[in-house]
Amino acid sequence: MLIGYVAGALNKRSDDFRRMLISGVTAATIGGIMLFGVFQLSPANVVTGIDGLLLTVLSRTACGAIIPIIAKVFVWYGITINKSQIL
Repeated sequence: MLIGYVAGALNKRSDDFRRMLISGVTAATIGGIMLFGVFQLSPANVVTGIDGLLLTVLSRTACGAIIPIIAKVFVWYGITINKSQIL
């Protein structure tokens, strides 16, 4: 949820693909680093070292790059979701 709020704040409701991509990757990378930090503080620490960092951060960064592509396709086809449909 934090990643969504950060990406939304950086994007400022823009339809520009470059801005969506940069804000998504930035937010996902920051979220991945924070998650890796939480993993390091956990007593059941199973994600350690550079492998754990790459696994945690790169997978989230990849999602941060894929989601703007999906959002841009939604914009191209005029697909919208109303709040009443979600609730």
